Amino acid sequence: KFAPPFFLVAAMCERAEAWVLSTMSSWKRDKAVKAISSRLRGRNLAVERRKRASRSSSASGQKRQPRQPGRQGGTRKRAPTATLAQLRNQHRVWMEYAATELRAVPIFHEQTVAALFVKLDKHGCFLKVLRSSCPSQVGVAGIVLTETKRTFVLMSERKQHLIVKSRTWFQVSLPSLAEHSSGTSINTILIEGDRLLLQQ
Repeated sequence: KFAPPFFLVAAMCERAEAWVLSTMSSWKRDKAVKAISSRLRGRNLAVERRKRASRSSSASGQKRQPRQPGRQGGTRKRAPTATLAQLRNQHRVWMEYAATELRAVPIFHEQTVAALFVKLDKHGCFLKVLRSSCPSQVGVAGIVLTETKRTFVLMSERKQHLIVKSRTWFQVSLPSLAEHSSGTSINTILIEGDRLLLQQ
């Protein structure tokens, strides 16, 4: 078969492009499509597809760094830390805070004290696990380092313990209030962890 010279093919392409542009600008879309289809009927067009640039490469040529895995797709948060001296000082401050709140209780018995404790800020109080659905956590005791909706982080002299509130019973150490008007002293109370679930 006869192959036309390259310059002739280029000239034909330029004429065809000019005709398409003029057609598209002056005619409606449906009429232009029909005209172009009639011109191209029976002809073979070699179309070279351009390769898409890789999305992993940026304009500067640097590759994107992979995201570090973590909770909820973000960066993993580091657990808070504190020294034993800081925790003991925090516990002392909490005992003073709790004593002030307990003196305002008109009827001083275990039920009213437990109801008050539910409303108190618990960072710095001393808790001990007496009963739990997780047997390995029974007997764990420490100062509350952090609190979430469903858990406590207790800090003992050795390490941190993550304690689930639900289905757990805690013994709470309270300040001794010999000067309370009722003359009653309550040093500890027993409270169910489900009562301590924070409401969002």
